[in-house]
Amino acid sequence: MYTDASNIEIGASLHQLQNGNTIRPIAYASSKLIAAELNYCTSDKEVLAVVYGFEKFHHYVHGTCTELHTDHRALIYSLNDPDPRGRIARWNSEFQSYDYIIKHIKGLENRLTDALSCDFKNIDSGDNKIAAVQTRSQGPPKRTILRFGQLDTLADSSSEIDSITDVASN
Repeated sequence: MYTDASNIEIGASLHQLQNGNTIRPIAYASSKLIAAELNYCTSDKEVLAVVYGFEKFHHYVHGTCTELHTDHRALIYSLNDPDPRGRIARWNSEFQSYDYIIKHIKGLENRLTDALSCDFKNIDSGDNKIAAVQTRSQGPPKRTILRFGQLDTLADSSSEIDSITDVASN
């Protein structure tokens, strides 16, 4: 399971190792933070993303050893703190029913889950609208950000376009 948090959202993605070397996605989840959670420090938001991931993927991960991947090194210490306090202590008690190992990864290795916790409304698009294009393929899902001028070319050259959605406002 990969988790990540931003200032306004948290995200988690669940993956499975197949054939000993291929990682395949199983599920994705993300959620906006509520008003109280917006006040959490960065480390608490990262732990909250783990709580969210375990809740969303409980039926997949409960009873199995799960590798928890994070690009936030302080999360390792928060979850292994021998004397946690406050909400971290409450969350740690919830984690006791799971068998998991925490692994730190580089931020570049967590791009998919990072996108789940990203605030796309604040992406600077200049004077152009931006569209999200979702395609179907055998591999992991891909999301591509394109300028509208590129859509005609893409539509003519690809039969895999499943949907084109305008995600930007004027």
